[in-house]
Amino acid sequence: MAGCQIVSALFLLVGVVRSLATGPTFVLQPKDSIAYRTDSSFSVTLHCLTHSESTSIGWFKDDIMVATAGLPQHTEIELTNGSLVVTTTDSSDKGESLAGLYYCTISNSEGSARSRNALVRAHLLFEVERPKSQ
Repeated sequence: MAGCQIVSALFLLVGVVRSLATGPTFVLQPKDSIAYRTDSSFSVTLHCLTHSESTSIGWFKDDIMVATAGLPQHTEIELTNGSLVVTTTDSSDKGESLAGLYYCTISNSEGSARSRNALVRAHLLFEVERPKSQ
């Protein structure tokens, strides 16, 4: 009888430990954004934040890791505290190179998670010339 209680207690303890050992979770996930032209470049910033310890963050565009996504030559990528900043400095680019479906992944020794998708679109602001008054 005592042996059964010990085995039951062990199974209960294993269940508690498993429930405590969870994979990383998101505090902030990327959201749909618009890449706007600023001076001679287009730029977009996406955020991915976790409170989990020792977590690595990866970024993907159209299901390809951002570092290898085939972005144009004049594209700069900056990763800071989980945030992704992508800027294109090619004056002929109308922002299409930044447009696409982005998401981030987080992983640690306890598991991994994928964020929701964030759709990035390009928006070119035009200056409207007003007719001169006569």
